[in-house]
Amino acid sequence: FTELRSEYRVNHAKHLIEIGTSKNTSIDGIGVLSGFSNRANFYSTFKLLTGMTPSEYLKKINPTT
Repeated sequence: FTELRSEYRVNHAKHLIEIGTSKNTSIDGIGVLSGFSNRANFYSTFKLLTGMTPSEYLKKINPTT
């Protein structure tokens, strides 16, 4: 269950990044909006499941950021 929940949260964070939430909300804020309780847990889980940090993912999606 924990793994499924983490996947759901990371997918939600990816969606928020993709729709441009990062223009008004920090990456840490996106982690909170996705259900992560702290920055370290968000970054480590995101990297584990995607192979990149949230910031790297943002740059991949929007290279001008």
